[in-house]
Parts: sequence; C-alpha cells; structure tokens
Amino acid sequence: MLLLTGGMVFFFMLSGQKPSGGEAENFYKQGQKLWVAGRYDSSYTLFRKAQSQAKIENNQQLWAQSMQFAGVYLTRQMQIEAAAATLDSVIALSGVFDPLAPFILFARKERAYLDMMKGDFSGAETRYRQLAADCEKLPPTGDSIRATVYEGLGQANFDLGEYRKALGFVEKALGLYNQSSKKDQMPIAVCHNTLAIMQMYLSEFEPALENFLTAVSLLGKKLGPDHPDVLQVKTNIGVLYSELGLFWKSLEYHREVWGNRPSPAVSTSQCPSQHGRYPYHSRGL
Repeated sequence: MLLLTGGMVFFFMLSGQKPSGGEAENFYKQGQKLWVAGRYDSSYTLFRKAQSQAKIENNQQLWAQSMQFAGVYLTRQMQIEAAAATLDSVIALSGVFDPLAPFILFARKERAYLDMMKGDFSGAETRYRQLAADCEKLPPTGDSIRATVYEGLGQANFDLGEYRKALGFVEKALGLYNQSSKKDQMPIAVCHNTLAIMQMYLSEFEPALENFLTAVSLLGKKLGPDHPDVLQVKTNIGVLYSELGLFWKSLEYHREVWGNRPSPAVSTSQCPSQHGRYPYHSRGL
C-alpha cells in the first residue's frame, strides 16, 4: 500500500520560490526542470553545482535552497545520515533567514520524515507537532505549507497506531489544500490517496473507495493514465475490493495494472512499519 507523498509533490510545493544569482541560478533552474522530468540523478548533480556556485557568488539563500533539494534526493536514495547532515545545514540557517521561510520549513519537514524512515515514529511526531505549531504563524497564503505538515503529522500518528488521530490530521490537511490559493491538484490527489488508506485501516471502505477514485482521476489528469503512481492507486483500489470480498472486481484492477505479474500490493512482506493488515509504503512520488 502506497502513500504517495514524495518528491513530485515536494517540487510543486516549492516551485514558487524565486532564487536570484547568475550562474548558480541557471544551475538551480535546470535542476528543477530535470526533477520534474523524473531525472533525479542529473537533477542532484545540478543542485550540487548550484550550491557550489552560490557559495562563490555569496548567495546564501540559493545555497540553502539547493542544499534542500539535495537533502530530498539523498532521502529518496536512503542515504539517511548524509540526508540528515544536508538538511540540518539548511535548518541551521533559521537564525540567518526568516525561520518561517518555505525552504527552512520544508527542510524541517523532510527531517521529520527521516525520523520515520529510521523507525523513530515518536521523534517524527514530535518534530511534526513543533513544525505545525510554527506553521500556524503563517499568513493565509501559507495554507499549502500548513497542509503538507499536517499530512506528515498524520502519517507519523498512523505509524504510531493512532489511526483515528491520524485520519483527523490528514482531513485537516485536505481542507487546507483545498482552500489554498494555489490549489495544486497533485498534493490534493496524493492527500485523497493517503486519506483512503487510513480509512481502510478503520474499515471505512465506502469513503475510502471514493477517495481512491478521486485520487486516480486527479493524478490521471496531471500525469497520464499509465503513470506508475496512477497505477499504484488503482492497485490500492484492487486491495480494497479484495477486502470487501469482491474478488472479481479486485482481479479486474489487478489485471489492468499488472497483467499476469504478481502485484506487490498484496504481500504484507513489503511493509516497513509496524502494520500487518495492509502493505504500507510511506513514500511514492
């Protein structure tokens, strides 16, 4: 089971940041384009070049923003210690820049997620709570930032087994996404998928199905019907139908996505958290 809350959403949330700085800025913008295209290795190389050039140009903000993306890349590569050191370097600048600057807030959010990856769900929950309290100081234009923090807080509580509490946080996140002035469809779609998975754990299958279908529709419009993340949500729908005993319907989704190959979403052996009822992955996009 996949909670789609990773790199692509991260980019859409941060793409409004406006760096400025000669050659460093060119490297940074090229890195952003490659990130969107899914060429993460090449993107990482460019962000590191932007970081080095920003240091030469004495552009500390662009240096920090490049480091932030590098930290996200290292997280995706499961290089936990390197990612932590990179993100901590960005967070340390909260004494130089506005501590509520988006690139600092998102570095803190990613740092909380690293705790989840290490299995320190309680530590992650504490970080998310502190971050959520700070995000309440943001103006209404910060709704999208608040939303992604509450979604993370929900996932931390989910891993602690606090399913009802987790559901409440994710529902709050969805409301904030919907009232955001940006109203990006990617984060909204991902949040619907996350909400649906949590509803499945609570045996709320009807609203879960509705949220899965909404996620498929929104992701399909943004990414195309054959994108891996669209197919993963369809796999989730197949798992839901199986739970309802509608095996013919589950098989229909299974064949649409996987053909004759076995689906990874029907084996709990892939579950890295403490849950056994459904397979669960904390990152996708």
